[in-house]
Order: sequence, then C-alpha cells, then structure tokens
Amino acid sequence: MSATDRLRRESFFILLLLSVMALLYFCILGKGGYRKLREYRKQFEALSVENSRLRTENESLLKNIKQLKSDPNAIEKVAREDFNFARPGDIIVALPDK
Repeated sequence: MSATDRLRRESFFILLLLSVMALLYFCILGKGGYRKLREYRKQFEALSVENSRLRTENESLLKNIKQLKSDPNAIEKVAREDFNFARPGDIIVALPDK
C-alpha cells in the first residue's frame, strides 16, 4: 500500500467521522432534535391531562344542564342558593360575611 493510498483512506475515515459527529450533533441538539422531541412529548402529556380534565368537567356541566332542564328541585336549589329567592312565607336570615 502506497503512502497516497494510506493518506486517502485516513482522510476518508476522518471525513466520515466528522460527518457522523456533525449528524449526531444535529440529531440530538439541533432545532428538531431529540431534546425538542422530549419537550414536545412533555407538552403532549400535559395537554392530554388538561384535555381529560376538561372532558370530565364538560360531562359534569352537561349533566347539570340536563338536571336544570328537567328537575324542578334542581331549579329551585339554584334559585334559592344563587339568587336568594324564597317561597312565600319563608324567612330569610342574612348573616354577615367573615
């Protein structure tokens, strides 16, 4: 093997090694690399939890709406608690807030 062939082969391996190192750098630390992927996964998990919470809240509100549309006792409860309505003959006692 001549010196030029050896130099050529070493140059090729050095260039290949530098290329692989650059590729790994961009894959791990680059703009769309592994760190960004981990960030997106955390964000996805947080949004999934928030979505589940909102879905549960939405179901609860829909159940409450159905009750208010059909149950007179639920309507009366809201009227008494939220709007301070009373039946004729009821005595309302207002207590001071702490």
